[in-house]
Amino acid sequence: MLRASLLGLNLPCSCRRVCRFGTRWVTVRTPSSTSSRTVAQFRPLENIQSINIEEEDLPSTGEQVPTENGRPTLYLAGSLVSSMIAKENSSNRLTTSPPISTTKTASELHSSEPEAPNLTPSTENVLEVHNTSTAPPKNRSISPSPRYAAGRPWSTENVQRVNMPKYILSPLRRIRLEVVEANRPCKQAQDADKVTLPMKKPPHLDLVSQLIWHFKVIAITDSVDEGWNSYVFLVDLIAGTPVVHRHVQHIPFAHLHRLARLLARNRPQTRRQFLRLLAVLTYLNYWGGNLKQHEWNALVAHAGSGWRKTKLEDFGNAMKVFNDMRAGRLPGSSDLLPPDREFLEGPAVEPDIYTYTSLLTVASRAMDSKNLYNISSMLSKAGLPPNRITHLSLMRYFTLKADLGGIRATLLKMRQQGLELGLDGVNACLWAYGRNARLDIVMMIYRTLRHNVLPENCAGREDINDTIGRLGEEYIFVEPELQPNEITLTTAIQVMAYHGHFTSTLNIFMDMLSFDNLEKGAPLEMNSAGAYEPTPYKPSLAVFRAVFLGFSRHARHVQYDSDWNMDNLSQIFDLFLELPPDSNLTHNTIYLIMLAFDKASGRDIKMLRDVWMRMVRRFGITFHKSHSVSRLARLKRLLFPEDEAISKG
Repeated sequence: MLRASLLGLNLPCSCRRVCRFGTRWVTVRTPSSTSSRTVAQFRPLENIQSINIEEEDLPSTGEQVPTENGRPTLYLAGSLVSSMIAKENSSNRLTTSPPISTTKTASELHSSEPEAPNLTPSTENVLEVHNTSTAPPKNRSISPSPRYAAGRPWSTENVQRVNMPKYILSPLRRIRLEVVEANRPCKQAQDADKVTLPMKKPPHLDLVSQLIWHFKVIAITDSVDEGWNSYVFLVDLIAGTPVVHRHVQHIPFAHLHRLARLLARNRPQTRRQFLRLLAVLTYLNYWGGNLKQHEWNALVAHAGSGWRKTKLEDFGNAMKVFNDMRAGRLPGSSDLLPPDREFLEGPAVEPDIYTYTSLLTVASRAMDSKNLYNISSMLSKAGLPPNRITHLSLMRYFTLKADLGGIRATLLKMRQQGLELGLDGVNACLWAYGRNARLDIVMMIYRTLRHNVLPENCAGREDINDTIGRLGEEYIFVEPELQPNEITLTTAIQVMAYHGHFTSTLNIFMDMLSFDNLEKGAPLEMNSAGAYEPTPYKPSLAVFRAVFLGFSRHARHVQYDSDWNMDNLSQIFDLFLELPPDSNLTHNTIYLIMLAFDKASGRDIKMLRDVWMRMVRRFGITFHKSHSVSRLARLKRLLFPEDEAISKG
């Protein structure tokens, strides 16, 4: 769920939660107790070490704290934290398990059961953070970007980590002392073995350890879910625990900026992710932080995306954020903030080329010609030169409009401005010409990319140089260092299979099985000599679906000169069954497979039943409704009428 406190609202505790969004919690049993507790679902974090905050490390209470817009802000204290970690390493005081507090929610930390606390000096002075040590993996993955990385998906790097701010150490120390003092009466009462009235539940002793733990998660994690769960936990703990709120009013700004960048870079851009990003940036603005240019741009891009099909109202949402940015208003303030907060404003931010590119992308996806022209006019008046992504954002619009002239004009402008097409641009051209049935251009593009991997040595008429020259007439220039990736291979197979070219489809499929996967994050396997080497591409579910779609369109029972026959379909189906059992096999894909076998076999019921049972044994076929009326459910009742009779009986 999304809490109103995440948006910076000061509401009563009874109305802090807004439905539908938030962290997931699970009930587990801890070894030290038989009672069930609720914990956040976190994966183990690496390279987090135990930190011991000593007296000399803490700033004095009279030290000046830096401010931003009249509110406390932070500065990075890398040397301080590094010295603290080095001190812990020298004394070998590293922890090998998460702190006890990771098994408690914010409410349990705020009001736990009175128990006999351990108030020894070592417990009071140590703030432990989880540290895990793992054995080196047998398989590795490619971490550096390849030399032909032009655009997605290789350009995204990990978000830079941040350090604990120095000014927050002193408030944490004061919180720790107050928590210890609040727990002393409970210990004295239990030691005296007196029967007293129920006492007010004091904060748990692990309160500060939990704060440090979740600050560290946001500071170093590369997982969006882990960062969001820690953010929700900290906001709830700070707002709902008076002893914390007196000393730490908000999450440090550097942590919030890092979480915002982590959300902005995550793919896909879903509606839920937009709401998360909006919550973090609203919280940041509420406590006096300034939204940066790239954070506004991320909001604009996310506001117009998140759905499979972009509509006009999605572009309207993006324009609302755009207008709020230019006016200096908090995004969505009129809808999310109470009336007494409507005056909340910040500095106006002028849009840059990335802002206009995001708007052009949303308008292109929505096929909104009027707004596309308006944004182009605004971009021209602003005097900002369009970049490579600005031009490529128009490719989708011209492709769906079947306007090859517009595509050529866009490619010509990129050439005149000295902008390279890049691999993502080449893939966009591959899809654009394939959608408009220009299969000759599609195969020339693929042949040129394949030549960069496996050079062609033959010379003469229609050789590779002639192909490159003909592509130049379409203003498509493929750089020699570009190589086909998984998107290239999948798109080419989809285009050729849809239009019924079996030989070309099979050749590209065989290339996919032989080309090494050099993309970032691709697995590396150890060979017999002990060295790590890349592995070939593996056909994905999308590739098999494209091939089965081709069979469902072009297969016939009686064929004399066509390759879309039963023998080839059976061999492709055998390879398909080698996919992992947990593959996301949709009902639409299952229906295409059954339709392909139906046409190729001449509606052989025995064969169709056998194909169905093989898929059931490998992947499982489930229906959410027992009496579904979908086309796949009707097909199942046709193939297995005895099952329908048993269910009715």
